[in-house]
Amino acid sequence: MKHNNLNRNVKVLLLLFCIVLTFCSIQATIRANTYTTSSDIQILLDRFISGKLKDISYCKDIISTNPEIGNTVDSTSNITISFKDDMDSESFTNGTIIIYEYKHSSIITDLFNINYDHKKKQLSINFKIDGNSVGTANSVVIFLTKDIKRQNGTHLDSDFFFIYYT
Repeated sequence: MKHNNLNRNVKVLLLLFCIVLTFCSIQATIRANTYTTSSDIQILLDRFISGKLKDISYCKDIISTNPEIGNTVDSTSNITISFKDDMDSESFTNGTIIIYEYKHSSIITDLFNINYDHKKKQLSINFKIDGNSVGTANSVVIFLTKDIKRQNGTHLDSDFFFIYYT
């Protein structure tokens, strides 16, 4: 009988430990300023797939994108995003801008250079290697997280996405 109580107490302690660990993990994700782990990115993708993520047309900070939202373009096309206000160039990272392609279900952000021009208030996302491509008959989703900051230090209101096709 004493042995069974000990086993039950150990099980309860293990369960409590797992709950605390899960809670800490959720809190770390909430506090994180970038989507840097695969689980963080998966949460973003799940929000996108379930329709719980706003498309870029809801972002009051963005004037335009090239390619335009939903357009079909050449698979070697670079990406530009024009902002209403000057943005903090240091807030544009591989953790605040995530590029996902559907054909291979891959995060491909590392294939791109990310540069911000303060004078034009424009973000350029260009292939690191000329001639690179996202492939034909593909869908590309660009995620901009709420951790991107304006020059005055305030953040975007939400995570946003836009999609284009090749």
